[in-house]
Amino acid sequence: MPHLQLKDLPAGTHEALRHRAALNGISMREYVLRLIEADLGRKATWDETMARVEAGSRTSHDPFDVVEILKAGREEREQQILAAVTLGQR
Repeated sequence: MPHLQLKDLPAGTHEALRHRAALNGISMREYVLRLIEADLGRKATWDETMARVEAGSRTSHDPFDVVEILKAGREEREQQILAAVTLGQR
């Protein structure tokens, strides 16, 4: 299994991660892994969606593309709120 190591992590960040993991009754490794998996599982961010649109180098946008971009922005915000509420309840 591949490894990931973070060096030069600020002490305050390390302590906050340790504290939140303890509040959730899990190891710091498990807590950080859940954060990473949650981030990877989310829908594309507004910026990522816009970058894809711009990379397409279209001069005009299909109205459905705009709708999808707005949906992506709203879904991203909903996921942020859900993640904050979920982590706060553990």
